[in-house]
Amino acid sequence: MWFSEKDIKQYQLPEKLIKGLHGYVLPHAGTTYTGNILAHTLRFKPTKKFKNIIIFYLPSSPNPNIPGNIPEFHEYYVPKEALKLYYPEENYNYKQVVRKYLGTIVKEGISNLDQNLQNAFSNNVNINCFYPLNEFIGIDEFKERFWKPLFNSFPDIERREQLVISGAFRDKIQVGTISTLSGVFKKTWLGIKPNMKMVNLKCCEIHELKNNKIIESYILIDLIDLLIQIGLNPLKTSRGSEGSWLSPINSDGVNFFEKDMQVSKASLEQSLIMQRSLNIKPELEVSSDKDLKERLINHPQNDYWHDKMVWYGPSGIGTARTLEGFVDDHQLPFRKTFKERNYWKLGHYCELGDGKFSLTAGWNSIHATYGTEDWLGYKAENQKVTMRVMDFYHHDEGKIRENWVPIDIVHILKQIGLDILENIKK
Repeated sequence: MWFSEKDIKQYQLPEKLIKGLHGYVLPHAGTTYTGNILAHTLRFKPTKKFKNIIIFYLPSSPNPNIPGNIPEFHEYYVPKEALKLYYPEENYNYKQVVRKYLGTIVKEGISNLDQNLQNAFSNNVNINCFYPLNEFIGIDEFKERFWKPLFNSFPDIERREQLVISGAFRDKIQVGTISTLSGVFKKTWLGIKPNMKMVNLKCCEIHELKNNKIIESYILIDLIDLLIQIGLNPLKTSRGSEGSWLSPINSDGVNFFEKDMQVSKASLEQSLIMQRSLNIKPELEVSSDKDLKERLINHPQNDYWHDKMVWYGPSGIGTARTLEGFVDDHQLPFRKTFKERNYWKLGHYCELGDGKFSLTAGWNSIHATYGTEDWLGYKAENQKVTMRVMDFYHHDEGKIRENWVPIDIVHILKQIGLDILENIKK
C-alpha cells in the first residue's frame, strides 16, 4: 500500500520529517502468504525517481486496526512508528513522561506509592541499582527495597532535575536524568545513621520505555557524598573538589524543544571518539608521575576537551577543572592503579545524542585489575574489578565542555574486600 505525507499528518509528527514523504508498506511481509521478506521487498519496482530509499523492518499490529484515539491502519502505523525510531531525537515527549512519573512518585510519597509505581513502571521492571541494593525485578521489590526505605528516611524529600537526555539506542527508547534528591535525613538508611539535617543526594538514572511504561532502570546514588555530608568520610581527602554538581553552564539541561538531529549525532560521535582515544595508555610506557602527567596532557584526548572543561566526578575523586586538573585529580592516580583495563564500549547499554548533550553508560562497562597503587586511600593486590559508570556530556564551541560521571565507588571497593557501609557501623 502506498502512503504519502497527507496520510500520516494526523499523527502529529514534525513537519520536517514528513515533508515530501511517500513510500510503500508491505503488509504481512515474511508470512506464509508473501514468502521471504527480502524477496518480497525486491519485488517492489518503483516507477518514480527517488532521492533516497530507506527500508524499515517493523512489526505491524496483530490487529488490522490499532486501538487508540485514532483508528490506525497498520499500513500507516508502520511508517509512523518507524520514523519515530529512525529519528529518536523527535521523541521528546518521553522526557516529559519520565519527568512526570518520577516527579509524581517523589511528590506524593508513600501515600499514593502503589498507584504511582503502577502508572510509571511495568510489573516486571528490571532494576539495576547502586551497591548494596544491586539488581532486582518487579514493582513490589522495587517498592519494598528502594522507595519505602527512602521515604521512611527522608519523609520530606524533593526532586530537582539538572539534566534530562532522551533518544534511542538499538531501537530502545531511553531517558537519562541527573537530579538532586533533597530532604531532612531522619531515620537510618542502608545502615547509615541520620544526622537530622538536610542532605542532598546526587541521583543519576537511565530508564528504558516501551508503550509509555518504564521496563528497565539503572540508578546510581552517590553514597560517599552522603557520608561526607554527615561527617563520616570513609576515604582520604579527595584530590578534586567535593560538593554538589553544577547544572550545565548554559542552563539548558532540562528542555523539551526539538533539536537538530545532525547536532545530536555529532555530539554522541564526539563522545565516543574521545572515549576510544582513552585506550592509548602512556602509563604502560613511563614510570614517573611527571612524565605521565605530561603524556596525558598532550594525549589525543586533548583534541576533544574544552579549555575550560569541568569534569564532575563521584565523591572520593571530586570535581576537576581544565584538562590539567582532570589529569591531576583523576586520570593520573586512576591510570596508575588500573593499568590493566578494558572499557571501549564494553557493556554499553546506552549511547544517546540529544542536541548539545550526549550520554553513554555501561553496567560493568570497565573490566580492570586493581593494582598495588594507592587509590582513594586503599591498596589491593591485583584483584579483578568491574565498574558501573554513566557519562553525561555537554558539548559547546566544538568541544566537550562538561562531563558528569557517576561511578559506583562503594561497589568497586566492595570487590577488593572493603565494605564501607559495614565499616561505618563499627
